[in-house]
Order: sequence, then C-alpha cells, then structure tokens
Amino acid sequence: MKLSKGKICLILFLGLNLCCLSEAFIFYFKLLPEITLFYMRFCSFLLLPPMLLFYSRDIQLGDRKYFFREILIIIFVLNAISTINGLFKNGYGPIYVFDLYSFWGLFIFLILGTSRRFWVDFESVGFHILILGFLVNIPSSFIIKPTYHIDVESLADITGSGRIAILILAYKTQWALAFSPYFFLISDKFGKGKKILIYIIFFFNIFQQIIFQKRAPIIRFITYLVLNFFAFKSFPNGRKRVLKWNTILYYTLIVFLSVSILTFIIPIDLLYSQVEGLLKRLQGETGHVGGTYSNPVLSIFSTENERIIEVLIYLESCNISDIFFGKGFGGYFYDNLIFKLDRAQIHIGIFNFMLKNGIFMMLIYFFSVLICILKYSTIKKKLEANARFWCVMVTSLFYFMEGFHYYNSASFDLILLFTSIGYIISCEDVS
Repeated sequence: MKLSKGKICLILFLGLNLCCLSEAFIFYFKLLPEITLFYMRFCSFLLLPPMLLFYSRDIQLGDRKYFFREILIIIFVLNAISTINGLFKNGYGPIYVFDLYSFWGLFIFLILGTSRRFWVDFESVGFHILILGFLVNIPSSFIIKPTYHIDVESLADITGSGRIAILILAYKTQWALAFSPYFFLISDKFGKGKKILIYIIFFFNIFQQIIFQKRAPIIRFITYLVLNFFAFKSFPNGRKRVLKWNTILYYTLIVFLSVSILTFIIPIDLLYSQVEGLLKRLQGETGHVGGTYSNPVLSIFSTENERIIEVLIYLESCNISDIFFGKGFGGYFYDNLIFKLDRAQIHIGIFNFMLKNGIFMMLIYFFSVLICILKYSTIKKKLEANARFWCVMVTSLFYFMEGFHYYNSASFDLILLFTSIGYIISCEDVS
C-alpha cells in the first residue's frame, strides 16, 4: 500500500510526540538519552509546515459566514505579537519554546482539521498510536518512583490511603492516551475486535484517574461514558441509536475482566482506599492546600479553592498591555501566596490563552466554540462530526477546571481539540 507524503509526515509527527509524551517511561528504563527527546520534540514541530503543505490540496475553509478565515488571521497576528513580545520581555528559553510550539501548533491544527484526507489518515494512524500509548501506560501504572518517604518501586507494595499520584510513573505518561475519548465515541464504526480494545483502553483511563485521585479528569471520562452509552445518537448511516443488549454486555464484560485482573496485580484494599480518597476529594473534604474546605463541594467554587486564588494572583500581576496582548510566549507571573514561585501556566486552563496571548485570544476561543455550538444541528447526523463536537464541548467545559493542554505535556490533546474545531467550523452543512 502506497503512503502519501502527508500520511508519512503524520506517522512521523505522532510517533515523535508519542516518544515525548512517554519520556518518563523511556527515562526510567534508560531507553534513550534525555537530549534525544529534546530533538524529537523539535523535529516534530518542524514537521508541521510540510504536513500542512502536503494536505493543502484538500483544505476547505468553509462558508465565509462562519468567519473562519478571520479567526485564522486574528490568531496569526496575536501569535506574531506574542512571539516578538515574548522574545524581548522573557528571553529565549524552554518555556518560550514550548509556548511557541503550543500556539503556532494550534494555529496549524485548526487548518489541518479542515482537510478530510487528514481525518482519514488520522483515524488510521491515531488508532495505532493509541495502542502503543496503552502498551507504555500498562507497566507505567504499576511502577512507583521511590522518594525519601516511600522506598518501594511497585504499586502492589503500597499500603495506606494517602494520595500517591505523582509518585506513579504513569502520572507523566497518561497523556499518550489522549486520543482515547475520540475513538471511544466513534467505536461503532470499528469491528468487534477493535471496539473491545478501544473500550478496554478507555476503562483503563478511568482506572488511572482513580489511582491518581484526579477529580476533574474522572468526571470528564464519566461524561464521555454517559455520552457514548446514552446520548450519542448517530450511526454512520444517520439512524437513531438503540441501546442494545450487546452494548451493555461490552461494558459489563470489560468492567468485570478489568476488576478481576486488577485484583491479581494490586491489593484490593489499596484500590478501595484510592477510591475512598477520590470520593473525599470530590466531596471537597480533602484537596485544599490548607487541608479541608469549610463547605464541602461548594467551597471548591469559592476563593478557598487554590486554583481560583491562583487566577486572582495572576490578574493582579497584569498591566493594561498584559490584559490585551498577554505576557508573550515565555510569559509568567509570580505566585506570592500558594507556591511562592514563578508560574508559567495557570491551573484553570482557559486563562492560559489570556496569559500568553491576551484577552483577545480568549475571546476568539469562546467565539470559535460558539460557532461550533451553532453548527451542531447541521452536523449531528454524522458519527465522526458528533464525536469531534463533543470532544470540543467537553474539553472547553473542563478548561474551567483543568490546565491548558500544552505541547510539552499534552500535545495529543492540543491536536484533537483544535483539529476538531477546524473541522466543525469549516465542514458543509448537511441538515
């Protein structure tokens, strides 16, 4: 089978990014020297322009009434300003480079998302990348990095109910599974074997978030689960979905097998204690830097939440130029209350657009999501379009709870989000 130049670039690009997202695994087993991964990340970014060129014949910017061309022009101008502004204000360094990759990357992903041929290649290559990411994350989820207070190296040897997320190797490799929700939502288009594998990987994601005791991610995965199980209405042929017994059997069988296997690998009391710890965090009983919230759950949305405090600290650090044009690539602010150090990212992700590119970038993002919502009625009969729409909606919602998907830590999230936005805005109405 002959590979197109665009697909070759995509294979190399996703493969290099997979290595970078799996760097904790690679370093742990000493598979490559650290400097190699720096060059891999750099080369993957250099692949974006030729990949855009090779898919350019198939790029469709869509109807002018949706302002996609204007959106691209504004983002290009804002990126150019932040590139120059950041270089003069913050200097050339690792944070500047990663911001450069992230924001110019999302600009290119928006355009690539308009190519139908790109999506065909992405679903082919991305599926295999997801499997490789799964193979990396299986061992990584059971390896503990020893510290001064924990000297074991296996999850099975951990005792107690304390949160051990950051000690688990997979805490830094989980991003390699970022394509999982998309493939989970379009799983109906695959055969039984691939569909079961996609389900296994998705439920493995949920298991990871339990042992990490992550609040927003576990709710995000449950949201995708509900969408797929109850609210995802379209088959490729456009007929309404019927909840069949074989679908229920898939879920029941996979959950049963997963729990059975896990009980052989890790102690059941450890799994139970991590679930208990997660529930306490969801209820607001733990998770605050000061210990507990005064009002479980509700206080998470108040200034007792350190993430909201962090946003207020950032806003206080801004002058007029920072508000409108951002602090530029490489920009940061000093957190004088919580972490007491310079912060180059904000935990509430939507504010990272403003931190780097100014309030106009944040407004452009909101405007793009609004167009996606307005177009939903015209694309909802297409399975893949439905999946891309819900990936955008769920990610955008959780941007108010989670961090921005950065190129250095979560490039797959960045790819999926902005190619999906580009696709929805540019695709033809089919209602």
